[in-house]
Amino acid sequence: MKTKLTEHLTDMGFFLVGGALYAFAINFFTAPNNIAPAGVTGLATVLNFVFDIPIGIAMLAINVPLVLLGIFFLGSRFMIKTCVATVIYSLLIDIGSLVLPQYKGDRLLSAVYGGLISGFALSLAFWRGGSTGGTDIIARLMYNYRPQLSMGRIILLLDLVTIGIASFVYGDVNSALYSLVVAFAASTIIDKVLYGNGGGKLFYIVSKNSSEIASRIFSEMDRGVTYLKAEGGYTRGEQRVIMCAVRRNELFELNRIIRETDENAFTIVCEAGEILGFGFQTGYRM
Repeated sequence: MKTKLTEHLTDMGFFLVGGALYAFAINFFTAPNNIAPAGVTGLATVLNFVFDIPIGIAMLAINVPLVLLGIFFLGSRFMIKTCVATVIYSLLIDIGSLVLPQYKGDRLLSAVYGGLISGFALSLAFWRGGSTGGTDIIARLMYNYRPQLSMGRIILLLDLVTIGIASFVYGDVNSALYSLVVAFAASTIIDKVLYGNGGGKLFYIVSKNSSEIASRIFSEMDRGVTYLKAEGGYTRGEQRVIMCAVRRNELFELNRIIRETDENAFTIVCEAGEILGFGFQTGYRM
C-alpha cells in the first residue's frame, strides 16, 4: 500500500513539474508569437487566436474523444495516467496565462526555447507511463504496432497536419516554419530523454516466479525475454534468469511488474549503450 502511494505521489510530482514547464513554454514563448506548437496544443492555440477560447479548455475539449479511443485500444491503466496528466497540463496552461509574462521578441528564439522546454515537459509525462493526450495517444497507438519507430518521430509526422492548419489560419508562412522548429526541437528532446543515444537498460531477474514475470512482460509491455540457465552458488539448485532489454521510458513499467509479481525478486539493472534489433534500432552502424 505504501509503495503504491509513493508511486502515485511520484507520478503527481512529475506531472505537476511537467505541466508547469509546459505552461511556461506555451504562455511565455509560443502563443504570444503566433506559433502553434503542433498537436492538440497547436489546435487549441489556433482556437484561442480565432475565438479567444482559453488554450487549456480547448485542449480538454479536443482530448475527450481521443481519450475514449485510447481507453478502448490502450487499456485503462495507461489512460488513467493520461487523463490525470492531460487535466493537470491543461489547467496549468490556463492558470499560467493569468500570471506569466509574455515574450514578444525574436520568434526564432521563441520557437527554439519553446520547443526544447515543451519537449522536456512532455517527456516527464511519458517517463511515468502516461501522456498529455492528443496526438500523444495516436502516437502511442502507432508505436504499439510499429515499435521500431521512435515516439518523437511519430509525433513529428502527426504535427505536420496541425502546422498546416495553423499556417492557413495565421495567414503567415513564417508561422509554419517556426512551428516546424518547435516540433523538431520537442521531438529531439523527447527522444534524448526517453531513449538516450539508442541505448537502454538490460535487466537480469532472478525469481521463483520467473514464468509469471515473463508472461506479464509479454502481455503488458509487448517485450521479449531470454531465459538463461543458472545454478545457485549456495543452494546448488537450478533456476532460470530472465534477461530483458528495455528502453529508458519502460523502466518504471518493468519494475512495477517485478515488484507486483515477486517483491523478493533479485534484479540487476545494467546500462546498455546501444540496443539493435526489432523494437529498437533496426540498422547497424559502421
